[in-house]
Amino acid sequence: AGETGTIIKVYAEDVENQIAVIISDLSKDEHVAPCRHMQMTKEIAQGLRSLQGYHQYDLVRIGRNEVGVIIEVGREHLRLVLQDGSTKKIAPSEIQASLNMHSKRATQMTHSRDTIAVDDTVRVISGDYKGTVAVIKHIHKAFLFLYSQSTSVNGGIVVVKARQVEINGTRSAD
Repeated sequence: AGETGTIIKVYAEDVENQIAVIISDLSKDEHVAPCRHMQMTKEIAQGLRSLQGYHQYDLVRIGRNEVGVIIEVGREHLRLVLQDGSTKKIAPSEIQASLNMHSKRATQMTHSRDTIAVDDTVRVISGDYKGTVAVIKHIHKAFLFLYSQSTSVNGGIVVVKARQVEINGTRSAD
């Protein structure tokens, strides 16, 4: 309700029962819905930027060994991508701590033992995201939460281990 997106495919048994596959403007996720529940609009939904003090792209702890980056802010819930790459919808009350400041001070080592930090640009050299060039948004232990404009899922956030990347080009100036 209230979401916008682009229809990429329509299935129809008959005109009354058409089903559309839609790519959400906000989350870039794929949704399926009956066409009769849709209407044409020139508007594009704008997502909320914060909920109860938490913002999109904040790094938060939600369990003893569970952390994630907020990728979508809703009216009552937040959607996170966790350190294992899965996503989870939570209420703000489930957050135990913000880890933004800890992440900004953290460093890690690449596969070639180069030191990397938040805001460095890296290239993924192994795993599902091999070849992806992205900026380090957060570091938590061995996990890097990377932001890539070329990735259309999870708000552009991908999760890899530090040993799966190498420095790409030069570091950002401090």
